Amino acid sequence: MSSEMSEQTPFCTLSYLDLRVQELPVLRHTRQLLDEAREHMEVVNARDLSRIVAQDPLLAVRMITHSKVTRGLGRALHNEISTIGSSIIMMGVEPFLHAFDNLKSLEEILQRNAPHALLEALKTISRSRNAANYAHRFALWRVDPDIQEITLAALLYDLAEILLYVLEPLQAMKVRAMLKANPGLRSVDAQKEVLGCTLADVQLQLCRNWKLPDLLLQLIDGRKTDNPKVKNVSLAVIFARHLANGWDDPAIPSDLSEIAKFLNTDMDTLENRLKIFQPPEV
Repeated sequence: MSSEMSEQTPFCTLSYLDLRVQELPVLRHTRQLLDEAREHMEVVNARDLSRIVAQDPLLAVRMITHSKVTRGLGRALHNEISTIGSSIIMMGVEPFLHAFDNLKSLEEILQRNAPHALLEALKTISRSRNAANYAHRFALWRVDPDIQEITLAALLYDLAEILLYVLEPLQAMKVRAMLKANPGLRSVDAQKEVLGCTLADVQLQLCRNWKLPDLLLQLIDGRKTDNPKVKNVSLAVIFARHLANGWDDPAIPSDLSEIAKFLNTDMDTLENRLKIFQPPEV
């Protein structure tokens, strides 16, 4: 991710992103947790590692792609490995910790030269965590058999936005500045103006390039809104975006109405359960 590569390659030219998936950084806190786990490898299990990965979409996508490449899994088996826990179990605790050693941190890359992009990247990651937690909670209420895939899809839903801050911080901040200066401008139009494409375009192509499991691709795509699993992810992502502005965001009542309808519950019950929920294990 050198500055030379960044200057010569537009963000929407996806080939170099595909090649560099295993060079993506992780959160500094993630790296610290992995170091601690490595020091206590004899007592660490797959569930412990799953909790770490579930808080960092960058590590999550690295792990999903790494597990396929290193194991040489066939299509049928790989389609089953679409959750964090199953990927770690297939890799094994010790191989997992060895595979993700000496990682670069997001903070190291951006803190000095792009502190504003770092702040926005951290906000987006926090929002992604919340989306994953809400998606998990909705799927749990619906007793959906693909609850873990739904949770992971919500965690990765805004991956392209995170990568934009990491790989092209100047372009990322230019998009934000354009939106701030033009309150009525749609995000997709600003993205097309600055990037030459939309982040949704990037997201879907990355999923294909990195050969993510088909179920994850369908859930992240978000276009099949008649599919309850896709709707689950979409509602969680939208709600998390609005909630990032606080419970007084004007879009929250509409979100809650849609979620209540989706979950077949009343508004009072929904609001109480959403405000007191505990983040789930992934």
